[in-house]
Amino acid sequence: MALPKLNTPKYYTKVPSTGADVEFRPYQVREEKMLMIASESQDERQVVGAMKDLIDACTFGAVDITKLTMFDLEYLFVKLRSKSVGESTTIGMKCKSCEHKNEIKFSLEDVYVNTAEDLNSTIELSDGIGVTMKYPGINDVMDIGGDLSDVDKMMGMVRASIDTIYTSEEVFNVKEQSTKEVDEFIDSLTSNQFQKIREYLEDMPTAQINLNFDCENCGDKNEHVVKGTANFF
Repeated sequence: MALPKLNTPKYYTKVPSTGADVEFRPYQVREEKMLMIASESQDERQVVGAMKDLIDACTFGAVDITKLTMFDLEYLFVKLRSKSVGESTTIGMKCKSCEHKNEIKFSLEDVYVNTAEDLNSTIELSDGIGVTMKYPGINDVMDIGGDLSDVDKMMGMVRASIDTIYTSEEVFNVKEQSTKEVDEFIDSLTSNQFQKIREYLEDMPTAQINLNFDCENCGDKNEHVVKGTANFF
């Protein structure tokens, strides 16, 4: 006689970058083991790869993983974890005054994407020359990871975020240019011009939650914005 099969519940959420509805199921033990192995490796690319595989499986292949942004990946993972392991989690947070570590419990259902409605994707660098920006995809982020230095990772993120370079006469699609040519363009920027691009990257959406707590040691009020996949794992 065959062993019984368990009924798997289904839920719905939205892909933040597109607003598209997506159906998903909780992840299973074999998938959780895959996540644990990736997490123990402390390899960012392996962790992101495991999250990609997990989302693909749990959304029944309905989501084009290659087109997801990093904040899509973070948000969908949080939704999956909430329905798979539990809607609440606990993290340690240091008090800004006394640095005492407080154990703060919060609901994963309160995690949201801080979409910046006034974020301008067109950046003018000089008269008639500028760039249009885009949110890097998951594959872009994975290509940037690995053993690169922090400077090289930052430059890689800048490169992956530039969609087009334009002049008063032409528009150049960055994907159609060589990496060398794009890097030479970036290297030719002044510090002020480069800062404009960095500010765009800093203002890009992320999955996050705002946590307020009174330190159990000194009683001071603390306000923190928690973001990053590691805090929601």
